[in-house]
Amino acid sequence: MLQTVSEEFPEISIRTFVPGDAEGITRLIRHNYGESYYKALFYHPEAIVQANETQNIISIVASFHETVVGHFSMVPSSLSNIAEIGAAVVDPAFKHLGIMNRMFDHLITTANLHRYHAIYGEGIMLHPFSQKANLHHGMVESAILLGEVPSTMEIEHRLKDSKRSGVVVSFLPFNKHDRTLLLPDRYRHIIQEAYDHANIRVYPLDTPLPPKESPLLLRYNLLLNTAIVTVDSHVSSEEIDTALVEISEHPCDMIYIDINLHRVADIDNLIRILNERLFFYSGILFSYYNNDDYLRLQHKNSSEIDEESLICFSDYAKRLLSFIRQDEYSLTQ
Repeated sequence: MLQTVSEEFPEISIRTFVPGDAEGITRLIRHNYGESYYKALFYHPEAIVQANETQNIISIVASFHETVVGHFSMVPSSLSNIAEIGAAVVDPAFKHLGIMNRMFDHLITTANLHRYHAIYGEGIMLHPFSQKANLHHGMVESAILLGEVPSTMEIEHRLKDSKRSGVVVSFLPFNKHDRTLLLPDRYRHIIQEAYDHANIRVYPLDTPLPPKESPLLLRYNLLLNTAIVTVDSHVSSEEIDTALVEISEHPCDMIYIDINLHRVADIDNLIRILNERLFFYSGILFSYYNNDDYLRLQHKNSSEIDEESLICFSDYAKRLLSFIRQDEYSLTQ
């Protein structure tokens, strides 16, 4: 079991999860989020134990003697060789001791041991703290998802939005090999900027890679009340409309469409079709499905989506949000 001990605070150790930690993790989640945290797993100690045993989650904890005072986890993706980080909490009595940074370092070491292509996290835009932590540990911002955070989410009983808030998606790519991609004209500049920001070289791909068996897949995130459409090869406007009609029968607050940047022939036409249906830019998702890179577009399917009080920590995130707002505005004029 990996474990680190601070020279300044030797009583606080950072280590991988053991079953006896589950009750303490649940206590921390309730202390920080009340009953508003959308991943119900973390309210049930037995579920936390089972998820760690099966490695559906990989938990890192900070312990003071036998008491859990911090938690950070990775959720390995079932769709690619990457993992999402999250459920990061520290006991308020132990804040400002560098515990979060130490758990983050431990988590990155663990991710490397698992040989993930990347880890990614969603920095809540209700505050700058998680965005700042992601940047401090070498992650690069690549997308902003409007409306991803339900209005019921409450942090430390004081941070809350009356509408659905957003997140800044940041990646730490461990595999920075050169990419050859299909770059749509409308978003070529902003996509190139995302790869430059990640220090990954990009070359234009003239001929798409072979298409996948399922060109279009629709998934729902019932916890967040969102829908995601994945496009992995050429699809017609009729196929897009069929998916949108199905979504309309199960109303979601946000709809995201993820476009494979290696395999979609006539990607410019697809972008045109989606823009006509008021899908606008969100960003780049590295190695997101089957280790391919994707362009995400987004559509507001509710009037209760906050765009005005979103907090961006970095200058890059501020520029990205400005571009997203301009892209959305241009489609409605």
